[in-house]
Amino acid sequence: MMIPKGLTLRGDLQLAEGVLALGLAGERVSDITADQLLGDDLLAYLLEAARETSLRVAVLDLRNVRHLSSRGMGTLMGLQRQLRKRGCRIVLLVNSDLRSILSVTRLDRLFAIVASEVELRALLTSGTAEPEPPLFTRAELAELDATSVTLDDAIRAIEQLRG
Repeated sequence: MMIPKGLTLRGDLQLAEGVLALGLAGERVSDITADQLLGDDLLAYLLEAARETSLRVAVLDLRNVRHLSSRGMGTLMGLQRQLRKRGCRIVLLVNSDLRSILSVTRLDRLFAIVASEVELRALLTSGTAEPEPPLFTRAELAELDATSVTLDDAIRAIEQLRG
């Protein structure tokens, strides 16, 4: 399996059997670059890894990403959906900026999110790759669909409320 261009294998974060850790190459990754790197090539790579190995957890080190657009967040949600079908989970290793965005958009309910290698180690050694997050209710999903609000719009609205 060839690692997609722009991604790096993070052997130092593969702390247990069945864990594959990848990071985005570069010191600071723009949201546009992150959106592109989190796309189809990464999905194909992870799906192939799930088929050919005992992959159960994919760790994405996004600590060098300061912001993700709604497209990037949607791509992460798609990755999560596809991997869950194959019994795999995604753990996001993020900085405080990205963690705040994921919290504001309530996407922290869909992913296991850690801020450090210590937290990652604790999560992986706890015997569970990810706590089962509460899912969005059908009513919440219907409300989001009905309002046609994008994640970017939601983030801006919440930031304005926080003033």
